[in-house]
Amino acid sequence: MSITIAEYNDKLNSLLNISADSVIDGIIIPAANLLLGEIKNRIALDGKDSDGNALSPYSTKPWAFTKEQFAKPSAFVANGKKDTDVGLRETMFIQDGYKGLRDIQGKPTNIKNLTYTGDMLHSYVEGRDGDNILLGFDSNEESRKRKANEAREGVNIFEASEKEKKNYQTEFFEAYRELIKNKNLWPFYF
Repeated sequence: MSITIAEYNDKLNSLLNISADSVIDGIIIPAANLLLGEIKNRIALDGKDSDGNALSPYSTKPWAFTKEQFAKPSAFVANGKKDTDVGLRETMFIQDGYKGLRDIQGKPTNIKNLTYTGDMLHSYVEGRDGDNILLGFDSNEESRKRKANEAREGVNIFEASEKEKKNYQTEFFEAYRELIKNKNLWPFYF
């Protein structure tokens, strides 16, 4: 089916009149939220970095932990004391170190999933700065933890993987095509 130059120009003007807000709110933000979910699932469920490699195992270096270091304080059973920056504290010595600390609290230890309290992944959010959509941390403390984990691992963890970026692009373009179709701007399908 052919169209005239005037019809083409009308459709082109309609395309240009689609507001930035409708594209951001209707296409970019939903796609960004899917991207955010994929990144969080890769970390929490698969224990993988941005390149798809497994994170290193949790430390098994023997350590004495204070009650404040327990996400589940009821699991704490004092069996020693330790001099800390706030004075002498009761501690619980755990032979298997941080991995053991997680294990006695019923937390997964088969993969490193960075979900001890869940605060870090919960703090990783989508935000808007004008027309820019950003993924980042809404807490300085959780951002500090992210940096420490990435430095310890020597890899990017919270950066989108190539597969996740491709999925974002696919989601974006599918939603954009649907918007064009719904606005009857068919000559501009791509």
